[in-house]
Amino acid sequence: MISNLKGTKPPLVIDVDDLMDYCAVLDPSQATLIQALAQTAQDYVQDRIGDFLVYTPITWVIAKGEMAQDDYFFRSFLSSGTGVFGFGTNQGQWINLPTGAQSITGVTAAMWGADDVTLTEGVDFFADITTDPARIQMSFNYNLNDLYRTHSHMVISYIGGIAPDTSSIPTTLTLAIKEMTKRMYKNRGADEIGLTNSFIDSLLDLHQRFSFGVRP
Repeated sequence: MISNLKGTKPPLVIDVDDLMDYCAVLDPSQATLIQALAQTAQDYVQDRIGDFLVYTPITWVIAKGEMAQDDYFFRSFLSSGTGVFGFGTNQGQWINLPTGAQSITGVTAAMWGADDVTLTEGVDFFADITTDPARIQMSFNYNLNDLYRTHSHMVISYIGGIAPDTSSIPTTLTLAIKEMTKRMYKNRGADEIGLTNSFIDSLLDLHQRFSFGVRP
């Protein structure tokens, strides 16, 4: 499977004055630099853990690769085993989303040589947003043979992310952003700056997604 995940990354989730205090920076003219460094750290954190810090609309596109065209893929989908594809996983008829979800807003499937088909929740698929990651299951009322033999791609739209607002973001993540900002600021004149250390890594590892987050 070939998949693509898109969502809107939030603006800086930590107050700049708070960052200035944490980095022990007294010169107000450095605020712009601190903000830029913190935004870099925040973007890195989201890419590293494979999730969005606050709730946001997410679009997950799953396209069939060459290996998904044969009978083996179809049979493995119907089995009780677990497989990994793209940013998600497949457990029997359950398809795990890349992240948790607060709601599923739409699912469409495209067949070769045909228009996209909008799937209806409760008829064509069922959603379980109580699990983390969230997951959907195709109904046997929907033609599984057509869906998994002849479809070209599927688009799942949902609301996902870690926290409903910036005040609810886990302190381990905000601390990681502060530590990275401080590290970059104090080493700003160095030829090379390591973004993380063992302490920051330990904070991020607590939240890293198995099938989406990437550890350099």
